[in-house]
Amino acid sequence: MCLMHASQWVDAKVLLLDAVAQGYQEASIELATLYRTLGEVGLAQATIGALPLEALRKRDQALAYRELGLQAYQQGDLGQAATRLQQAWAAAAASRLGTPLITPIAHALGIVCAERGLDDQADSYFDYAQLHAHPTRQVFVQASRAISAAYLGQLDRAVECLAQAPACPADAASPADLQVLYARGITARAARAYAEAAEHLQLLSGRATAAGDIELACYAELWLASVALAQGQFGAAQRHVARAEQLSAAPKTEAMVLLRRGLLAARRGQDGTAALETAARLFSGPGRRREEGWCWLCLCEAHLALGDDVRAEAALAQALQIRYAVNTSSLAIELDSLPLVRQHLERRGADDARCLLQDERRFSRGGQTQIRLQTMGAARILVNGQTLGLNMARTPELLTYFLTHRKFTLPQLQVALFADHPHKRSKSYIHQVRAELQRLVPGLTIPFDPATRTYTLHLEEHLSLTWDVDVLLGALKTEDPAVILEHIALYEGPFLAEATAEWAEFTRTELQQLVLSRCRAQLDRWKAAGQWVPVLSLCEALQRVEFDEVLCADLVTALEHVHGPEMASARLSALAKRWTAEFGEPSPVLTALMAELAPA
Repeated sequence: MCLMHASQWVDAKVLLLDAVAQGYQEASIELATLYRTLGEVGLAQATIGALPLEALRKRDQALAYRELGLQAYQQGDLGQAATRLQQAWAAAAASRLGTPLITPIAHALGIVCAERGLDDQADSYFDYAQLHAHPTRQVFVQASRAISAAYLGQLDRAVECLAQAPACPADAASPADLQVLYARGITARAARAYAEAAEHLQLLSGRATAAGDIELACYAELWLASVALAQGQFGAAQRHVARAEQLSAAPKTEAMVLLRRGLLAARRGQDGTAALETAARLFSGPGRRREEGWCWLCLCEAHLALGDDVRAEAALAQALQIRYAVNTSSLAIELDSLPLVRQHLERRGADDARCLLQDERRFSRGGQTQIRLQTMGAARILVNGQTLGLNMARTPELLTYFLTHRKFTLPQLQVALFADHPHKRSKSYIHQVRAELQRLVPGLTIPFDPATRTYTLHLEEHLSLTWDVDVLLGALKTEDPAVILEHIALYEGPFLAEATAEWAEFTRTELQQLVLSRCRAQLDRWKAAGQWVPVLSLCEALQRVEFDEVLCADLVTALEHVHGPEMASARLSALAKRWTAEFGEPSPVLTALMAELAPA
């Protein structure tokens, strides 16, 4: 076993065969593992199949059932794999070793559940394995977590898992090192970091081949083909597919080779449908819904390339059915290799098709999409710092209402924002805004619940929405001058200045008074402490909130303390003139202050 972990396969094989010949049945289990790792599927199955499972000790039963589960997983039969692994767990629990035996079984069950789309169960198994595993096994578990997260588009989580794994040495070839390299390659591929992905996967292919791990080398080549297809490098893709085909020794990898070969043909304008249909059947049998979904998306691409829109739509319908069944974003991981499908989805515009485009948004470097709703001053919506071009002028206003009310009915929205508009016209406008938001911000939806007849604002987990009002009011709860002065600049003007609805006008007045109240309380604390520099800065900023004579007086007093009476008098004179011009009469407060500052 030590020789196997050191990838010294020949020496390990000699010793294990000798042990089997001497009657040590448990050695047959390790020998089957060796054959499976080397891609000798038939020998692995025959070796484990010769064992009288029920006659074995519970410890050896657990190891044998685990090996059978891993063989089923390698063959692509996830249901059989889960069954065998659960049998292994039961046998391990009945043995005297218990937890040390259960830990690798839990890890394997986590991998199987992740591929079946049972993410909560997968996390539970990974948690158990991580808690009880020895350091080498913990590296495997972190790599498995990263791969699972990458498939789901949870790139930040994948990167976090890999950050906890040790860096691979330059000549790393242990099974743990190779698995980490594999996870790094898939994570980079999912993030569309093609050069980084190719670097990791090329290293993996060479090192796995040298270490005798033929299956892992095959997967490295299959993913290298995926990277090449995403970049339109068809010659490179063909070389990697040919290499993967040479290495393939299991039904699962054979189906993946057909998938890659069929898509390559489609991208070249050739007919790849036969290969893709065969791959879909091979994946469908053992219930590998994710891979089957990939096949249907690739079939959609192939039919579109051949100009057969009817069959393309049928293939897309199959893919969408699987998308909703697995309920994850994993089908979209390679949507960047399907340009015709993406164009078709964008033209189609239906809600069911849009979900795939929303899923694809997860597969971007950084993972999160930042949405900023600006309502003080010029109202606008920004996505990752870019202002959205809106066709509907009141979209920011309605998004603000959606955000602040969470659940609402159509009549409530019409009364609050469109009281003076005809019912049919306002209903049409609201639905146009809803459609515009969902189109411009994939992952943002406003679903309707027919049971309660209410709408709610829903954001996918890759979206992060900040509202300038929330940010400002949160900052004003602190007493840190730097934080307050930085965030008061968010008040660039009245709340939704162009909005005339009663709800907006009420909120505008309420917000202004709340900002002034909190700022005045802060000014009083600073004045009592003699902190005149922040008083001056805050009073200057509050001129945008309200032209108030008391704030003007505080500004002049702070100016006198910071810069002297001459500058204070000059500013006071300007403020007094402005007050008279705006209100038609002098300010009593400012007039009294002018008398105080006048030279004796």
